[in-house]
Amino acid sequence: MLMHTDLPYRLMKGGSVDDERDMHLSLPRVRKGGIGAFAAALFVDDKHRKQGAAAYCKRATRRIDDMLKQHERELAPALRVEDFEKNWRAGRTSVLRTIEGSWCFQGRVDAIDEYYAIGVRMVGLTWQGDHDFATSWTDGSATGLTAAGRLAVDRMNRLGVAVDVSHMSDRAIDDVLASARAPVFASHSNARGICGHLRNLTDDHLRRIAASGGVIGISLYPLHLRMGGNATVDDVVAHVRYIRDLVGVGAISLGSDFDGIERGPKGLETPAELPVLRRAMLDAGFSETDVAAMFGGNFLRAMLEVERRARELSTPPEPR
Repeated sequence: MLMHTDLPYRLMKGGSVDDERDMHLSLPRVRKGGIGAFAAALFVDDKHRKQGAAAYCKRATRRIDDMLKQHERELAPALRVEDFEKNWRAGRTSVLRTIEGSWCFQGRVDAIDEYYAIGVRMVGLTWQGDHDFATSWTDGSATGLTAAGRLAVDRMNRLGVAVDVSHMSDRAIDDVLASARAPVFASHSNARGICGHLRNLTDDHLRRIAASGGVIGISLYPLHLRMGGNATVDDVVAHVRYIRDLVGVGAISLGSDFDGIERGPKGLETPAELPVLRRAMLDAGFSETDVAAMFGGNFLRAMLEVERRARELSTPPEPR
């Protein structure tokens, strides 16, 4: 499971999953990499952010719909954990709709329901720059979650939408972890203890995400793997090992950020090379069980708990 790809953004730029020259996440590379599921993150570029974001998101949603229809023999939507398992048995790769940066919502908490209705199941509340819901790691604000952002987290918990803290400021991550009532996710973030980039997570945040029952998806962006960006597959394994030693294997997943980065680390430039990462992790002493968990099992376990908490939160208490 790749917890984060910017596939919709590339589709909006005219890319096609049929042709690996256009995309990192092309269908030939999905097949070669043995990818059973990936997240397709709706992302609004700068020129549409202040005006036209809602219309842009609708167009991007239609592009995903068209892709799923055109390639229905190989791709299928996943709305619940059971869908991932059903699609896998049918030989199809699951596509999870997510959002990176909440500009699609135009500051409206009730818009989360609208996107839930079309299949969105994970949302990152901000990206590079503050949002009505939360502050970004780029801006240095002390605000954290806004009042609307707290309402958004509560609404996502009640619907069964995973809250994604990647790109948030440290204060905003603190606020999410203090208020969330379901597992918290970091779709594509690494360990600041190895690579001091401020987009990466502190040890405290890694511990608290794991304690929430959530998962950290390892980013393959070279600058988030090694300061200076001269990263290889060994750097990916180093972040996995660091987080494993800190919080255990159960909190680790694959994030990637394919189609949102220029390239992956040396040896893992595209999704087709994921078997190389798997082999490197086995060679580093991780067991087959550990690797299977990190390549999808942990994500599904955490999402199952998100679904369970949503049912619990939406069930009225028994009368006394």
